[in-house]
Amino acid sequence: MENNNKGIVFTHTKSSSQFNLSLRKIPRTGILQRTNNNYVYLKIDDRFILELFPLLQHDNICLPPYFSVPYNIGAHISVVYKEEYQLKVNVQNVDNILFNFDVGGLYKAIVDQKKFLILKVISPSLENFRLINNLSKKPVYHGYQVDFHITIANINQLVFNNLCLDY
Repeated sequence: MENNNKGIVFTHTKSSSQFNLSLRKIPRTGILQRTNNNYVYLKIDDRFILELFPLLQHDNICLPPYFSVPYNIGAHISVVYKEEYQLKVNVQNVDNILFNFDVGGLYKAIVDQKKFLILKVISPSLENFRLINNLSKKPVYHGYQVDFHITIANINQLVFNNLCLDY
């Protein structure tokens, strides 16, 4: 178990051989994007969620809400949260830059009482992008420094047809 910060806990989770095989087939590149409210993310292949989610061996999971309104951005890696962007107005040259990354394993993450299954992401080039723009190496989410990651499932007690009922 890794305790990244108070309030955030990461626990390494075992994945099936089919999960690992499918994961190896998905390209590890993405294009930097920015939303209208200045959330900066790396748009990645949607297969990270759509192909891997059905292979997860975990009870009470549901798809993250990234494929419908209001989010509708699909699979992604958070690079600069909008709160950080507003504090550091000098983040520039954001759109359409290509970045590479690696996957460091499947983890269960607990953040402020919410639980997720994530893939940890390793990307020196994303860290460098943040440092060049006078940000910390890792994103800051609700006051907590977090690893780059891909959320592939929300863990919830109330799930119906892979949808969380209390989100």
